[in-house]
Amino acid sequence: MPIYDEPTWMLMKRMVGDLLIQQGEIVARQNIIQWFDTNYPLIKPNTIRAHLRRMSTNVASRANHGAMFLKTV
Repeated sequence: MPIYDEPTWMLMKRMVGDLLIQQGEIVARQNIIQWFDTNYPLIKPNTIRAHLRRMSTNVASRANHGAMFLKTV
């Protein structure tokens, strides 16, 4: 059960919109963790890091976290 009204993967999509991240843009992990700390402080940094690995296309360890497919809302 999520801590907030939406699960972390949906909050990741919200973060992308709020930070105006464009396709192909590189974003520092610390900026993402800081956004979550400001907007959703109960989500732990390790949870954010795990979601980043799982949702990244260029991180080999993402296979350890299973595939996640997002559709645009």
